[in-house]
Amino acid sequence: MIYLAGVLECHLVIDSGSVSLAPGGVLYDTAVMVRRSVDPRVSVFSRLANDGPGRILLEALVRERIVFDPNLVCESLPSYLVVEDREGRSVTYSGSTSQVCAQSGEMSNALAGNSDVDIVSVLGGGLYYQPLFSSILDSVTFLPQKPYLVLDPASGSFEHPDLPRYVRQIRTALEYADELILSQEDLGLFPDCELSSLAPVVNIVRSGHVVRYQAGEKEEFEGGRQAVYRRLSQRM
Repeated sequence: MIYLAGVLECHLVIDSGSVSLAPGGVLYDTAVMVRRSVDPRVSVFSRLANDGPGRILLEALVRERIVFDPNLVCESLPSYLVVEDREGRSVTYSGSTSQVCAQSGEMSNALAGNSDVDIVSVLGGGLYYQPLFSSILDSVTFLPQKPYLVLDPASGSFEHPDLPRYVRQIRTALEYADELILSQEDLGLFPDCELSSLAPVVNIVRSGHVVRYQAGEKEEFEGGRQAVYRRLSQRM
């Protein structure tokens, strides 16, 4: 099974005076894309809050038939909420929220009981927020049989004011990663690097076109991130 790790966001959408709550963000959107178009075996590896926005997210995951471990519901902290103004303004409230304050022990317990953790892809905020970043990395790398680890920074999908820390944490995770997915926005994170050398497999996605580097070979194909995840699913 593919486990997608990171931050589940609930978006407070303001549009022409009306207000609504809806699931969103790169983790949720990628899980839906994989579930509908790539492989039905997908799980989100993230915390959820036991509040209104958290319940909306949980209902959406159930509706989309995306696997979620109920033991990762947090009773004491609120949901990660993004204010999305359709006039072009957005504000992210991401301080002490359930999604970004995960603990290594509970994340490890959520994975340890599963025998089908084939692939773990860490997306967006999962590579940025502490202690979530360390909790995910610890829980994945200390499994008896390490899953295939993918990094998908998706840096254009959320606010990351501490850019040096973000880059440091990605580089730390790259020591354990088997594959890296870079969007156009991610290329600026590594201005002085040979991108093809960052991981054993590197995918650079530009406008629905992928350049893939593996074992010194270069390959190009169409399809964008969806095509990259389709190839990942073939490993299972």
